[in-house]
Amino acid sequence: MCDYSLMAVPSRLAVCGEELVAHRFDTGAKGFVSSSDAQRLVDSKIKPKDLLKRLWWMLMEPPVRCTAVCIPPGARLWMREVPKKLERDHGIRAVSQEVVFTQTSAETYFRDALRFAEGQQVSLQELEEGLRVQVISMSSSEYTIPDLRETEPGGPDMQPILRR
Repeated sequence: MCDYSLMAVPSRLAVCGEELVAHRFDTGAKGFVSSSDAQRLVDSKIKPKDLLKRLWWMLMEPPVRCTAVCIPPGARLWMREVPKKLERDHGIRAVSQEVVFTQTSAETYFRDALRFAEGQQVSLQELEEGLRVQVISMSSSEYTIPDLRETEPGGPDMQPILRR
């Protein structure tokens, strides 16, 4: 759900259909944040050009804190662009594909992972910061998946369809 290393970070449960971004937290662990939190982080790193404003910004602006988005084991995610490093290191063939959020072991410190269609399991700690995924469903059995290859994130086809 959320690695033990993220227990010191505020967290919330993922919402079906939302876009998440891989992020390294102050604890050193990687996890997911909402795309709006990720954008706030990017915006907070843009420093003013004026010297006095920059000094004020460095001294007075509180750091942006992100909320960890917890994903239950078995949740299905859509990874639109599989990074080349993952393709090379783990033999992943598809550029975009469905992945299943899983946990490797309750005994390890970093236990959260993604399982790809070919069976490879990749720890969240191996993901590049900024990697984007979209939550398709919160469990492996509740929903069927629409064909996402030709749709845009957040479009009408991204909404899960209940099985009947």
